[in-house]
Amino acid sequence: MFQAVISARNIVPVDCETPPDTYVKCYLKDGDRLRHKKKTRVVRHSAEPLYKQTLKYQSVDVFGRNMVIMVWQRCVGFEHNTGLGGAELSIDKLSLSQRIGGWYPLFPMHAFGSDSNDSP
Repeated sequence: MFQAVISARNIVPVDCETPPDTYVKCYLKDGDRLRHKKKTRVVRHSAEPLYKQTLKYQSVDVFGRNMVIMVWQRCVGFEHNTGLGGAELSIDKLSLSQRIGGWYPLFPMHAFGSDSNDSP
């Protein structure tokens, strides 16, 4: 399965006034566990980042799992990166034989079972 991470829009930075440096992390969710992490490159200083990256997953890894997509703000120095929000998609409900595109709203990071917005 190929997942294209194209862009985001209206990204609101945390604790700064300049446009954020962001990247996207994608996981396959197996029960309560996040597995098979893939990341995009960091897009600097943009509230409308263009990632334009394709992430590849093995078909056997995808079956019966959900896709969790999270947008992260990269912090400078020794600070932890900050989760800006995410979305969860049920892969089994998608028609994988066709190209699927769309915008997905970002939900707060705690919606994904994390007590923290900090990157692991």
